Amino acid sequence: MFAGLDFNFNYSTLKETPHYLITHSRHEEAEKLLKSIAKMNGRKLPDDVMESLKEDEEEALTEKVKDIFKAPILLKRTAIFIYLWYGIFEDVYSMDSHR
Repeated sequence: MFAGLDFNFNYSTLKETPHYLITHSRHEEAEKLLKSIAKMNGRKLPDDVMESLKEDEEEALTEKVKDIFKAPILLKRTAIFIYLWYGIFEDVYSMDSHR
């Protein structure tokens, strides 16, 4: 019961990050959120900030995939995850096929 109340409170009060909104092409919401953050911090948001963020949007999406291959630890973890996922899938599938 309390977990549901906590979820409802967090869902209604927490906002998506500007990065998330921009990468999902929700630019108007991102601009509103950035303006409210700037206002809370006593700053003024530059007028051209959204234009520069829109330009970097596509580059940011491709960089996420490239980052996996740049850092050896991320590459190792990704390989382990894929191996474990395949192993679990194979086990579940083989158990289901013997019924």
